[in-house]
Amino acid sequence: MLSPADGAFATPRCRVRFAEIADAAAIYEIRSRMPWDPPTRDFDETVAMMTEMAERTWHAPGWRQFAVLVEDQVVGDIGVHFDSPTALQAELGFAFHPDARGRGLALESVSALVERLFECTRLHRIAATTDARNVSAQRLLDRLRFRREAHFVQSWPHGEGEWSDEFAYARLATD
Repeated sequence: MLSPADGAFATPRCRVRFAEIADAAAIYEIRSRMPWDPPTRDFDETVAMMTEMAERTWHAPGWRQFAVLVEDQVVGDIGVHFDSPTALQAELGFAFHPDARGRGLALESVSALVERLFECTRLHRIAATTDARNVSAQRLLDRLRFRREAHFVQSWPHGEGEWSDEFAYARLATD
C-alpha cells in the first residue's frame, strides 16, 4: 500500500518513495536529459520545488515527486499533480535516466504507483500528457491502459519559434 506517512513501497526491482530534498541533484540531472522536455527550471529552482513539496501533506493540491531507486541510486522520478480534492483527478509525469531506460523499470514503478493511487485515494481519473515525438512514453502509457484522448497541435514551445505537438492520455479508476 501507499503509505501517506512516507509514500514508500517496493516493486520487484525498485524502491519508490517521496522524493527528498537530497534527491534534487539527481532529479535535476534526469530531467535535464529528457530529449523531449527541455529543463524549465534551474538547479536552485529544483531545490526550491522539492522543499515546497516536502512541506505539504502527501496528496495536497499541487505536484508531488516520487523518487525511483535501484540499489539506493535515484534512476527516475514520477510526478503526480493532485487536483483539488473535490475534482478527484491527478496528472502523471515521469522521467528516467538514460542508463535506466529500456529495462522495464519505468513500467514496473509507474504501474505500481498508478495502482496504489487508485487503491489508496479516491481518485477517479489520472491524466498524462507527452510530446508527440516521445514514442517510448506513449508505449508506456498504452501498456498502463491509459487511453489517448487528444492530440494538441503545436502546443508545447521548444526553441526559438518552434512548437511540438502533444498527446493527452487518461485512465479511470474503473479501467
